[in-house]
Amino acid sequence: MCRRDDQDWWVVVVAVVGLLLLLGLLVRMVVRGANLFRLLNLLMTVVVAFALGFYAVAVNTSGQFVGIRTRVDSFYFVLTTMTTTGYGDIHATGQLARILVSLAFIFDVIFLGLLGAELTNRVRRQSERTKAPS
Repeated sequence: MCRRDDQDWWVVVVAVVGLLLLLGLLVRMVVRGANLFRLLNLLMTVVVAFALGFYAVAVNTSGQFVGIRTRVDSFYFVLTTMTTTGYGDIHATGQLARILVSLAFIFDVIFLGLLGAELTNRVRRQSERTKAPS
């Protein structure tokens, strides 16, 4: 971080702590076994948390994001990032923003793996039920 960012240290702390808590929830879900309902709840929570975190960083620290001016911009950026669409109209330019976006990428990869595993388990359980004699 550069000298001009010294007054905004609290934004960094809040964003990092919040994202670490969300990653902790993801790890807990992996250990306990995910189900579709919990995964979708986690996804909605994480999208909103990332959107608010990106917005707070964009508004409170200069030069971190290009294109985020409103909460809607931030929500749009999270959705285009997590769906790997990435139009390029909004992007991270600062180091803090790039770290936060990287955490979103990591969450997305883990989430998609969990979602694929849960859907596979559901299909397998349904297949076993139809094969079992009644």
